[in-house]
Amino acid sequence: MSDPRGDCAASSVSTCGSVGYCNGSGACAMAPAGTICNATPTCDSAGTSLIVSSICNGAGACVPGTPVSCDGFSCASGACATALQRTFSVTTASGAWDLAYDIWLDTAANTSTQNNGAEIMIWLNSAGANPGGFPNIVKSGVCIDGHTYDIYETRSSGSGVQWNLVSYRANPAVGRVDIDVKHFINDAISRGFASNAWFLTSIQAGTEIWQGGAGLKLNAFGASVK
Repeated sequence: MSDPRGDCAASSVSTCGSVGYCNGSGACAMAPAGTICNATPTCDSAGTSLIVSSICNGAGACVPGTPVSCDGFSCASGACATALQRTFSVTTASGAWDLAYDIWLDTAANTSTQNNGAEIMIWLNSAGANPGGFPNIVKSGVCIDGHTYDIYETRSSGSGVQWNLVSYRANPAVGRVDIDVKHFINDAISRGFASNAWFLTSIQAGTEIWQGGAGLKLNAFGASVK
């Protein structure tokens, strides 16, 4: 096509406007649908999906591209959270107790009521207590981030809701770790105990004490969502 009267000056691709010639129907041809007009990644309004780029719609407008799910993690500043680095250091004691992470997943972006997806516990150390599902081991000797774990699973309930309780018990026990929690979430997904369509709603760490526990101490705890 041509532009014999000079009515269709080419515009910047970022505007998705005229490409510099006529469309053969008495109007200027616009940038073709699917042309990238903004390559800067953004997040959808819900903060749960990544929009890799914006594209032309073929009618002269630059619109958001197809959202890509962050697989239950949040989207912020044009990036999905992909790692959950965790640091944990403890001092043990006598009695019956556990020192653990508690990671909650929900089938929806629910942070106000009991979660209904999965509770993933990482038992780093314990005495006189056992995780839910004990003594039935799903898998023993699973290596994640340099430590080995025995995995237990059962159904748990509360507040009229049921969820999968998946426990990773360090064997041998450890007093300090630097781990990526997403590796545990991915393992639970691979075993059918969770779904990558679910939402991460909260991360907790600390102690559960059934008896004694004097001197039991959480020395350090940190988390970084990247």
